Amino acid sequence: MTSHPTSQPLIGPLIGLLVGLPGVILGTSTANAGDGPVPVEVIHGAAGWEMLRGGEPYHVRGAGWGTPMETIVAAGGNTIRTWGVASNTPAMLDAAHELGLTVVMGLWMNHPGNGMDYSDLDAVAAQEASLLAQAAAIKDHPAILGWGVGNEVEMNDDSPAIWRAIGSLASALKKMDPDHLTIAVTAEIGAAHDYWLGLYCPDIDVWGINTYAAMPSLPSRLSSRDYDGPYLVTEYAGAGPWEVQKTSWGAPHEPTSTEKAAAYLDRWTSVIEADDARCLGGFPFIWRPAADPADTWFPMLTWDARPLGAIDAMTEAWTGSPPADLAPTISDITIFDQTLEPGAVFQAEVNASDPEEGGLVHEWFFARDLFDGSGTWTGCSATVRCLDIDAATITTEAPAEAGPWRLFAVATDSNGSAAMSSIPILIDGDDDGYTASPTFAVDDHFSPTGWMGDVAALSLQTCDAPDPDCGGRCHQLTWTPTSGGWFGVLWQFPPNNWGAMPGLDIAPGADAVRFQAWSESGITATFRAGGSAADGFERTVIATLDATPRTLEIDLSGIDYDDIATGFGIVVSGGGSTRDVSISDIEWIRVTAPCPADLTGDGEVDSADLGLLIAAWNSRKSPADLDASGRVDAADLGLLIGAWGSCNP
Repeated sequence: MTSHPTSQPLIGPLIGLLVGLPGVILGTSTANAGDGPVPVEVIHGAAGWEMLRGGEPYHVRGAGWGTPMETIVAAGGNTIRTWGVASNTPAMLDAAHELGLTVVMGLWMNHPGNGMDYSDLDAVAAQEASLLAQAAAIKDHPAILGWGVGNEVEMNDDSPAIWRAIGSLASALKKMDPDHLTIAVTAEIGAAHDYWLGLYCPDIDVWGINTYAAMPSLPSRLSSRDYDGPYLVTEYAGAGPWEVQKTSWGAPHEPTSTEKAAAYLDRWTSVIEADDARCLGGFPFIWRPAADPADTWFPMLTWDARPLGAIDAMTEAWTGSPPADLAPTISDITIFDQTLEPGAVFQAEVNASDPEEGGLVHEWFFARDLFDGSGTWTGCSATVRCLDIDAATITTEAPAEAGPWRLFAVATDSNGSAAMSSIPILIDGDDDGYTASPTFAVDDHFSPTGWMGDVAALSLQTCDAPDPDCGGRCHQLTWTPTSGGWFGVLWQFPPNNWGAMPGLDIAPGADAVRFQAWSESGITATFRAGGSAADGFERTVIATLDATPRTLEIDLSGIDYDDIATGFGIVVSGGGSTRDVSISDIEWIRVTAPCPADLTGDGEVDSADLGLLIAAWNSRKSPADLDASGRVDAADLGLLIGAWGSCNP
C-alpha cells in the first residue's frame, strides 16, 4: 500500500492466509530435483537496467497473489507475488513451475504496529532466523525468482532500526542464496526510502514499490531524487479507498470495474513500460477472486471467479491485444438520495453494456459497508442481502438497520465475464444513537471468543452457508471428546467479554435471534441469546439437528435489554464420537415492522406527527415522505391518517 497510514489494514487481514509463522511446517515439493534453481541477476547496460533469468532477459509481467494461475498464463503473465511462506508453498511453487510461472516469494517481517519491537535485537534475530529457515527450505526450487524482503514494514515506523533489519535479512539471504534477487518492498517511496536503502541495505538488488493514486508521477519523483537504480512496481492499481472522495459520513466512492480496468492498462503503459530503463516490471493488485461478494475494491475476479475488466486490461498490456470477448462495461449507480430512512422505498439505476452487443444478467445486493469513516478496510461484511431482480433499474427497500451500507450492481455477459459498481448509502434512522439496530447480523458485531467446557477437543472453521452468495457467515464447530463432557461457544462483544466490560449498545425492538443450523453427525444443542449475569436475561432454544439446515429462532419478546455482551451462543453435552454443528446467518431481527408514520418516535401516530408532516409539506428530503416519492404531499398525508393511533395496538 501507499504511505497513507490507513493502508496497512487492507492487506493485514489477508496475511493469515499467506504467511508462514515461526515453526511453520512446509509441505513437500514434487518438482524434479534435476531442475534446480535458475540463476537471476540484474545488470546495468547501455539501455539501462535489465533482469536476466538463466542468462536471458526477463521482464516481470506479474500478478499480486496470483490465482487462478491459469488465468495469469492465458493473459500473458509470467510471475506471481506472495506475501509470505505458508504450509502449501511447495505445492504452489510446483503448480507455478508446471505452468511456466516464476514466483517472488514474500518473507513477512512483522510490523511494529503488530507488536514487533525492532529495538529488541533478540526479537529481530529470532525473526531473521525463522525467515531464513523458511527460505532455506525452498531456495532451490526452479520457480523462485526472488525474495520479497518484508512488505511495507517501514510504513508506520521509518526508523533506522527497521532499515537495519531489512538490510541484515537481505545480506543473510544473499549469503545463503546468491542465485536469486532480494527485493525490499516499501509503501511508496517515502520521504527518504532511497537514502535508507542505500545506507543500510547494500545487499538489496531491487527496490519494490507499492504505489496507487500517485503512480503516474512515480518516474518523475524518482528522477527528482536522482535515483537511477532498478525497481519493480510490487503493487499497483487505481486509487485506494484512502485516496478517493468520500461521503459526508466518510464512506469512500469506489470506482467502477470499468474505471479500474482503464487505470491498470494506463499505468502499465505510461509508467512500467515507459520507464523501462529502470523499471523491471510490475504486479497489479490483486489477482484473485473476492473473499465475499462485498470484497470488491481490489480483487480482479468476482467472489465466484468471474473475470472483471481488469483481466482484459492486463491481457492487452501484456500481449498487445485485448481478448476477443471483452467483459461488460458499467457506469456508477445513480439513486435519488444516498441518505435513506430504514425500509424506505427507492429507485436505483445502473447502465451496463456488452461490447459484443449480447445480453446481460443483472444482480443487485446490499452489504454492510467494509470501511470505517477514515476509509480503512475493517473486514468482510457478514451481511450480504441479495435482491431477486434482474434489471438495470430497480425499485427496492432500504435495509432496516441504521448505519453505513453499500449497494452493489453486477452485470454478467454470456461468456461469464462481469462488471461491478457500488454506491455507499447511509441508513439514517431513529436508532442512530445505537451501535446496532435490528435487523442486524450477529457476526458484524460479535465474535465467537467465549469458549467453555472441553475446549481442548474443540475446533472452529468457516464453512459454506446454504446460500453461499447471500447468506451470512458460516461457522462449523467440530468436537472430538475423549470422554463425556460438554462444550460451549459464546459470541461476545467486545471479544472475550464475560461481563466485565459494557456490551454492544443495541436499539430496542428486537423480537428474535434467527439462524440456520445443521449437523452431519447428528446432535442436540442448546442455543442461547444473552447471559443472566452480564445481560440480565438469557433465552434459549433446544434443537435436534441432522444434515438438513433448519431455520431456528430464539424468542426475545418482552425483554427490556440494554447493552449486550453475549449476542449468541451454543452449548452441547454428551460424549461419544466426533460431533459437528454448523451455524450460519445469525441475526437479531425485528419482526414487528417499525411505524414510519410515527415521526416523533413516541409509539403513537397523532397530532404531533401530523404537525411535523404539515411543516414538511412539499419538502424533497424528509422522514415525512412516507411513500418515498421524493416529495411530501397528499399521498403521505393519507398514509399518516391511515396509521392513526398506536403503532402496536
